[in-house]
Amino acid sequence: LSFALEGGAERWTARCVGQRRQPPDADLAAVADEQRDEVAMQCELSGGEERWVLQLEGDLGNNIDGRLAPAGRPDAGKRVEVVMWRRLWNVTRRRLPAALVLIRDGQRSESALILDAPERAWLEPSLDDAGRELVLTASLAIRLMPLGFGE
Repeated sequence: LSFALEGGAERWTARCVGQRRQPPDADLAAVADEQRDEVAMQCELSGGEERWVLQLEGDLGNNIDGRLAPAGRPDAGKRVEVVMWRRLWNVTRRRLPAALVLIRDGQRSESALILDAPERAWLEPSLDDAGRELVLTASLAIRLMPLGFGE
């Protein structure tokens, strides 16, 4: 997947590779009517002089965690979550009607995007142009990658 996000202070581009694999127990998952395919995604995002790397990895039977970090500094950056499930009273879990992408810097949420049509996004009002464009590009990369987050 590759695309460009234009119209802001900078032109942002994303180049992504995604993988979706059947789990080792695919037959059991099919009988149980559960979606547990393993997914992975890596993107290179660039805008102006900035270079970032987005990485996600997990299975569709759980929420997926990832990282959005400056290129060459994987220990820094932001936490990315694809939330597809919620837990009720620590007893049972339910699938959300639509998946949600959250990007957090520490404990502060910087953006949220609902992965359903029509897409709805929330951005932290204190983000500058570069920060806003970065989280939008990362969120849209996840939305456009056909890995089954919305299924």
